[in-house]
Amino acid sequence: MTLKRESAIRSSSLIREQFPENFNPELAIITESHSGFLQEFNVIKEITEGVSDLTGDAGSVILADSGSGDLIILKGRRHYYDGTPMRDLSHSVYSLSELGITKLLSIDECAILNPRFSVGEIALIYDQINLMGGNPLIGENDNKIGLRFPDMSEPYDNELFDICKNVLIDENIYPNESIYVGVTGPAGETDAEASFYRLIHGDILGYSLVPENITAVHAGIRFMGIGLLTRSLIADQMRISEDTPDMITIKASQNRIKAEEVLSGVIKKILCEI
Repeated sequence: MTLKRESAIRSSSLIREQFPENFNPELAIITESHSGFLQEFNVIKEITEGVSDLTGDAGSVILADSGSGDLIILKGRRHYYDGTPMRDLSHSVYSLSELGITKLLSIDECAILNPRFSVGEIALIYDQINLMGGNPLIGENDNKIGLRFPDMSEPYDNELFDICKNVLIDENIYPNESIYVGVTGPAGETDAEASFYRLIHGDILGYSLVPENITAVHAGIRFMGIGLLTRSLIADQMRISEDTPDMITIKASQNRIKAEEVLSGVIKKILCEI
């Protein structure tokens, strides 16, 4: 057994010890620690001690009732731009796998590359481009977890994508079907970079989903991704923008709240359908 799997088993055991009776989740959500839409769920227990390796220092693990079944929420995540090694970013997903999770929804704040999209909306992700310069699977492979070279031809589960898309359409929400470009951060993107990302067919950009997705595929977990569209990276428009860094941050926070309001209206229905 590899050290990676041993670590995942230890973390999952800590969480499992706090499961209430008959709590048997197959679905999990990973999101940021400040996510507002989580109020839609009935929280059974929130675990804050001993989970920083899963959620980051400010995060917690929530055991919840989604309205249609048991649910684990990782409220917070570790980030590559904070100095967490790429291989260690796989730990949260492997730990969820050890807990019996078979379906995972990851939610990330994203920037817009596609000029047809608008901030304050959400985007449903169907594919990705890894420009992070690394891969969480580099290093010793544990065949008990997955194959040495997992097939990435369908990184975002097609069936789950279609279910989510139909829910959004039924609720008159445009799904903004997207290819996600994963980069490292934390520096902002240049106008030339934004132009290049769009040229290679990127629709949105973010810092978190790629390692989680690759790890989930490796572990055999069906993966869904939703982007909260908080800022604009439309090439050429960036050069003429008069927004200061502080203004960009304030607007991104305001747009995140708007996008979360959209997601709040459909998240329980999405989980019910999948």
